[in-house]
Amino acid sequence: MIQFQIQTPSHQYPIYIGKHLLQNAIVFLQPYIRGEKLMVVSHPQIANLYWHNLKESLSQSYQVELILLPEGETTKNLQNLSVLFDALIDKKYDRD
Repeated sequence: MIQFQIQTPSHQYPIYIGKHLLQNAIVFLQPYIRGEKLMVVSHPQIANLYWHNLKESLSQSYQVELILLPEGETTKNLQNLSVLFDALIDKKYDRD
């Protein structure tokens, strides 16, 4: 596995490159997760490829759900943000 540290003006974060990272996602993501519930946002094509392995890893320690939004930059809009907020509210997510 290769790890790079990315520095931005406000903080730094790691990027990992290697095999079987999704199956071990809990190891890499746990330091950044607060609370007991996670909602992963993806689009159908990416979710079909990676959701099973990611969910399997994260479900060891968290309640994990998936919300699918349409693909593409044009779908990053207030209407789909509202869909995301509604899903978070319906599932009783909070800032923790």
